[in-house]
Amino acid sequence: HLTLDSVAQFVNNTLREMDLLARAEGGQFVAMLPGSTFNEATQVASRVEMALSNCVIPIGEQKLRLKVRNGIAQVEEDDTVETLMVRARTARFNEPIPAGV
Repeated sequence: HLTLDSVAQFVNNTLREMDLLARAEGGQFVAMLPGSTFNEATQVASRVEMALSNCVIPIGEQKLRLKVRNGIAQVEEDDTVETLMVRARTARFNEPIPAGV
């Protein structure tokens, strides 16, 4: 079976050597791409999305595909982890910003 650790390794293999992958809550992953332009970050996100779209998780007789949702945000001076994550999520998907963030 494909575990979150396996997914992390799979994603890590699509990143550059200088990039850092971290696991966030809820089975989410965050890739930090130091020194990257927006276009470079977009290319990395596309590579990750394409690579993970080919992953299949066998569960009994069924095969589940991973759902990839990514967003890109640049760190700003007063950012917290929460504000950066919210901006990354809303940048791509226009999701509502949770109260208190």
